[in-house]
Amino acid sequence: GKKGIGFKSVFLVTNRPTLFSRGGHFSFAFDRSSEYGDLGLVLPLDVDVEDAKKLVPPWVKSEVLATGTMLHLPLLHGISSELMAVLQPPPTLLLFLRRLRVLRVIRGTVNATRTAGEMRLERHDDVPYGVGGARAAALSLRTISCIETGSDGNTIRKRSFAWLIYNHSFRDDRGGHRTLQLAFKAPKHIVSDVDSTSIDMLLDVPDVFCILPVQCAGLPFALNAEDLDLTTARSAVCEASPGNRRLRNEALKAAVEALLEHEELRESVFCDVAASKLFDVSPDAPELQSTGDFFRPLLRDLLRALRS
Repeated sequence: GKKGIGFKSVFLVTNRPTLFSRGGHFSFAFDRSSEYGDLGLVLPLDVDVEDAKKLVPPWVKSEVLATGTMLHLPLLHGISSELMAVLQPPPTLLLFLRRLRVLRVIRGTVNATRTAGEMRLERHDDVPYGVGGARAAALSLRTISCIETGSDGNTIRKRSFAWLIYNHSFRDDRGGHRTLQLAFKAPKHIVSDVDSTSIDMLLDVPDVFCILPVQCAGLPFALNAEDLDLTTARSAVCEASPGNRRLRNEALKAAVEALLEHEELRESVFCDVAASKLFDVSPDAPELQSTGDFFRPLLRDLLRALRS
């Protein structure tokens, strides 16, 4: 985080975010309604085991707490339509998060044990993809499901999204090990049980990540770089950052390397970039005009590499 903006923004939707872990034996809350509730000073409050049992919503299955950690955000009344739009997150929100695997948005409750419906995002365990060769381990299949249910618990709509994840390791200026991740839309023929075309419906979704989504750059893949320097509002990369320029150059190497090694990734890119456009790398090329200024050199050089 930076300057506590992400932490304080949580209180736009809830007064008492509570974390439950180890079956409720380790829990704490940030209570804005307490005597220390001013946003300039919001302190963690310890929640003992008995209180934790009372605070856990009754519609949460007991095995959820027994097997992991849950962060509960009871929503404030009268949340604006703008904030409600934020609470309909795209599946890509979970694409590069390390530990958060399930996100549930509850639309209210019918009674003590039933919800009025919910939207659930779930990222499934990665499946290694490819056989043979030392580089095969660099590629894995990642699937995220989006399930909407009604008050009766029945599924109203279910969609699945699949990406091929390419991991690129390199050394930074200090000799430390770093990793870039590139996510390519999985071709249909390798995900017969997943509607990979659903990804095409994700319009205006960021494709540059610093673990969480940052901005749209018009790239033919999603790029995750954990060391990106971001603006304070976390809405864009810092274009003047030398470190960001080095990461951009490394991302080009990673993309070319991935496309040379894996036919499936080339197929994914060629589905999004018409072959005729690969020969147009002038500044006025349509593919480049839809790309942000900072990442335009990356796409331009990638198109040149694909052309060759």
